[in-house]
Amino acid sequence: MLDRKLNEKNKIHPAIVTSARSLYQRRDMDKEVSYTVGRCIITFEDIMEQIRQCIRLMMENQGLKNSFFTEVLLHDSTAKSLIDYLKAFIIEIYSNQWSDKNAVEKGKHPIQEFVDKLFVKLYDSMNVRNDLAHSNYWPIYDGETRFQMKRFKVKANGLQGIVETETTQYEFYIVIAEFQFLAHALYTINIFYLYLNFKLTTNVK
Repeated sequence: MLDRKLNEKNKIHPAIVTSARSLYQRRDMDKEVSYTVGRCIITFEDIMEQIRQCIRLMMENQGLKNSFFTEVLLHDSTAKSLIDYLKAFIIEIYSNQWSDKNAVEKGKHPIQEFVDKLFVKLYDSMNVRNDLAHSNYWPIYDGETRFQMKRFKVKANGLQGIVETETTQYEFYIVIAEFQFLAHALYTINIFYLYLNFKLTTNVK
């Protein structure tokens, strides 16, 4: 009945009607994909906002009085650019401490070691987010909420081809939890940075 009305009144091609019926049948699975992938990407953007805030605080602390210039720098920056900026600023601010032989007896300075681990996680999260955002998803009907992810990847020597992986809804929630942890870690750094500067500028003990 619906097919006949669509074809008669709107003159929709039968192939479109068939596709619409298929979409309707898999609507529950599509909702799961849309929610979990969307939640991953939204949580990743929380990480990016905390990075922006880190950069704002550092630039202000280094003497930039007009915050408009900071927003010009940040407003259209990609995730990689933001991570690169933050890493460069931290290295510039703390490099003297890292090179101080009296600061640490052997190995890396604790701040440098922390920064190295943090940025490995940040770059990994960016790659995961890119895979999630640029993949095609196909449901696997086997009684469990599973998806097949397909994505083309390009390397320096040419096209790698389609990369296929299978994942479950639970694995998406693992990614969400990891992204949330990174966002909270950066938020904690921002709070500590504000507190430290407050003590330095007000001589609070």
